[in-house]
Amino acid sequence: MNRKYLILLHFIFWSIMIFNKLLPDFSVLNLSKPLISSFLLVNFLSFYFNYLVIVPSIMRVPKPSKFILGFFVSFLFFIFLRYLTEEIILPLIVGYGNYTKGISILYYIFDNFYWGSNAIFISSLIWFLDFTFRKENENKILLQQKNEAEIALLKSQINPHFIFNTLNNIYCLVNQKSDNSLDAIEKLGDLLRFSSTEIKKDFTSLGNEIQYLKNYIDLESLRISTPDNIIFEDNTENRNLEIAPMILIPFVENAFKHGNLKDFPLKISIGINGNQLLFHQKNKISKSRKDNSSGIGIENVKKRLSIIYSEKHTLEILNNEEFYEVNLKIDL
Repeated sequence: MNRKYLILLHFIFWSIMIFNKLLPDFSVLNLSKPLISSFLLVNFLSFYFNYLVIVPSIMRVPKPSKFILGFFVSFLFFIFLRYLTEEIILPLIVGYGNYTKGISILYYIFDNFYWGSNAIFISSLIWFLDFTFRKENENKILLQQKNEAEIALLKSQINPHFIFNTLNNIYCLVNQKSDNSLDAIEKLGDLLRFSSTEIKKDFTSLGNEIQYLKNYIDLESLRISTPDNIIFEDNTENRNLEIAPMILIPFVENAFKHGNLKDFPLKISIGINGNQLLFHQKNKISKSRKDNSSGIGIENVKKRLSIIYSEKHTLEILNNEEFYEVNLKIDL
């Protein structure tokens, strides 16, 4: 709980204690009387003894028996202080106490229970309210730290995964003694320089993300025999919108790795509707390229989407063993 609200709760309690309980019975001038002063002192000490000592000790290892014992100890503390101040100290100083002689023990206990329970109950309630808010805030911080750590881990997994696939592509070009191998190495260097800076950021511009996709597609196009089968449509206008870096590349990477680009074109389109990103991709699945590791990049991006864009995205992946289709919407 915010400290100023906590102080306000304490202030409200003591204001109610003074004005609702004391002033109806005593005038303002009577607040200086010894009995009123001792009464306020006893309530003050009992309130903060319960608030600072009893309740925190109970909550270290909370048990029903400890709650009962804690209340009993706080109640005895209140009775002890009130008896000490009003029946021993005040008679020695001013010549009189609070209770008349001959009152029953039952009445004394009931009277002290009534007045003491106010301080004990309210102090416990304020402590639990503060404790609940602090725990909730701590849980939020822990969740945020966990999410940040998980995002960092997923990011660290994206780069090696991408590099591994791209180096495989270049290896194939070198084996084929293709003149495109040097161009591919140069483009890979550009991509790595870009990804090494952008991946460290929480967000990058949509323009940067799209340019990254285009560079990747150009690199992949060097190794395939049907580059004209890659159809990339960029229908975005506002490229200043921000997006989590490399959130789209796993889908495109997956299409190149597991798609059949000879018999059916790879279609990729990106558009903007207001502040909503619309990403669509469709490719034919290659029968000869199936493997169990194909989901690493896709699972990573799903986790990142669930953390970063929790209630702000919809992802539909249609996989009928022949075609693989992705429809992604993100509120940027």
